[in-house]
Amino acid sequence: MQTFLSGVLRRRDVSWSRIGALNGRYDWVANALILTFGDPNRWIENGDFGRDRLHLNGRGKRRLGQIRLYMKKMNQ
Repeated sequence: MQTFLSGVLRRRDVSWSRIGALNGRYDWVANALILTFGDPNRWIENGDFGRDRLHLNGRGKRRLGQIRLYMKKMNQ
């Protein structure tokens, strides 16, 4: 079984470049430890956040769950 490391979701109070840099570091660590890394920002859209633009709404949570299932199937 392979371990999956999820990146940090974007936030409205943190710049995209900062989140991208952090996820880039997580990707490097995952490769060094032979883990699978996934950046959820590739699949999560603006409409997947609640009104506060900070927390995921129902659709965002479902989408994040689908990503997890997809990555699990790819690693079997």
